[in-house]
Amino acid sequence: MSSIKEYFRPPCFGGLDLAASEKRPSGVAVVERNVAVKAGTLFSDSEILEFFSETSGIVLVVAIDAPLTPAKSGGFREVEKTMLRKGFRLLPLTMASMRNLMARARRIARQLALKGICVIETHPTSVLKQLGLRGFQEFTEFANKMCGIKVQDDVLSSSRSSKHVQDSIICAVVAYMAYHGRAKYHYSNEGTIYLI
Repeated sequence: MSSIKEYFRPPCFGGLDLAASEKRPSGVAVVERNVAVKAGTLFSDSEILEFFSETSGIVLVVAIDAPLTPAKSGGFREVEKTMLRKGFRLLPLTMASMRNLMARARRIARQLALKGICVIETHPTSVLKQLGLRGFQEFTEFANKMCGIKVQDDVLSSSRSSKHVQDSIICAVVAYMAYHGRAKYHYSNEGTIYLI
């Protein structure tokens, strides 16, 4: 039986900048209520799953910077072709590294779903382009002013040395905005990519 504290755990939103291989670092971040409270880099699938399981709150949504659905044919899904026509830059799924990334993302997404966590796909570089922002510093200012999300000072410090951490924080903000119905998205029958 759950303790009464379980019923009052705050909602959390996760971000994952996933690497194609467990040998390379993946960025992870969590927004609790409306504050980015922790972020860092991890390597193995088990470490990533544990990170999202051991938050002080209940993780409702995780946004992953990785393709979650395959293309029916060719290197790009219809959703990506739409984005390419609008000037976004994406990598084709015919690349070996992208196939490996998708396989890993789908594996982790299945495990998170078993824990009751909704998993969505995003693309931090496209988020910045959509918003007309030049980098992560401008994004944190945007997140604070327009989304009401503050990045804690210690999280901000850890992000300065890692693009993976920066992208994971962007992902977590996308998860927060998607949950609250404030995200934009590109959709086709082959997948949905959430932006802001």
